This record gives sequence, C-alpha cells and structure tokens, in this order.
Amino acid sequence: MRLFLAIGVALVSAIVLKGFLGITFSILVYAASYLLLRFYYKVDTPENRRKILLEGIGAYFLVWLMAWILFYTLQAA
Repeated sequence: MRLFLAIGVALVSAIVLKGFLGITFSILVYAASYLLLRFYYKVDTPENRRKILLEGIGAYFLVWLMAWILFYTLQAA
C-alpha cells in the first residue's frame, strides 16, 4: 500500500509542489498513513505501533525519491 502511495505522492510533489514543500508533503502523507493504519488495525501496544510505523518506511521513501526525480525530470523536459 505504501509503495503505491509513494508513487502517487511523488507525482503530486513533482507537478504541483516544488522543492521543500514536496518533501514536507511526502512526510505528512506517510504520517497520515501511519495514523490510518493504526486505527484501522486497532493497535494498542507500543511494539505493534512501532512495527506499523517502521513497516515499509525504507521502500516508501526510496520509491518516492526515485519517482519524484523521474516525474520532475519528465515535467521539466
């Protein structure tokens, strides 16, 4: 889920938002996905909260960065 979310956020970040706003937007969307998943799965223990927070964080930001660069380059060309 977060992988596809990263691609969509990168598209919005590259076309609509520029520079630091795009980075901030991606962080805010990741935080929102954490809250959404936490309430969806009704997580109450700190161990499970940490697991939901860290699950997919590397893939999200790496895919977001690659897609952001790609979309920004295609948009500028």
